[in-house]
Amino acid sequence: MISLLIIIFGITLIYLAVAERMKTYNALIAVQGLLLFFITYIELKSLDVWHLILILLETLIIKVIVLPYFIYRSLIKKSGDRPVSLVVPGYISLTVVSVIIFFSFLLSYMLHDQQIQVKYFTGAIAAIFTGLYLIIVHKQVFTHMMGYLIIENGIFLLSLAIGNEMPLTVNLAVLLDVFSSVLILGIFINRLDNFSSLDVDQLKELKD
Repeated sequence: MISLLIIIFGITLIYLAVAERMKTYNALIAVQGLLLFFITYIELKSLDVWHLILILLETLIIKVIVLPYFIYRSLIKKSGDRPVSLVVPGYISLTVVSVIIFFSFLLSYMLHDQQIQVKYFTGAIAAIFTGLYLIIVHKQVFTHMMGYLIIENGIFLLSLAIGNEMPLTVNLAVLLDVFSSVLILGIFINRLDNFSSLDVDQLKELKD
């Protein structure tokens, strides 16, 4: 079951590489959060009940509900469902992300260890590098935010890759990371209200 969820997670990464609408990006981020919720429940259901509840609530409320809703109400609803400008052709992005997933799979097996779960490590590395790729090849701040959230999801999977049980320190680190992303997104979106476009070049106009 977990392997199927990881495969679907990989498919969302491929879809994100060729997505052209802001709503599509936002919906895929919510889908990724939902997949992480189910993966976390299946993998950590033997964990201490309070730790498990903390992780599941964090994943469901923050990643699936709060962030997508916040982005939709604060940015997409105000500016409209704008198309995302693709700096490189979609087929190139599709190829690059597919290669990233393939090499993530190879790297996972090359680093195969009893302490590392290959399925999680593959999805984590693929998500991190896909997020970095989207940030590099797109000029819109919206896409940069989506890339950051994809990287964050990859880090969440990476924490599952290091063992069957997630230590409390890792739980707190993931929770802090989520709230930090909410803060950063809030700052970005509030500042972007002053711009007529979402081009990243306009960030140099930000002032205190």
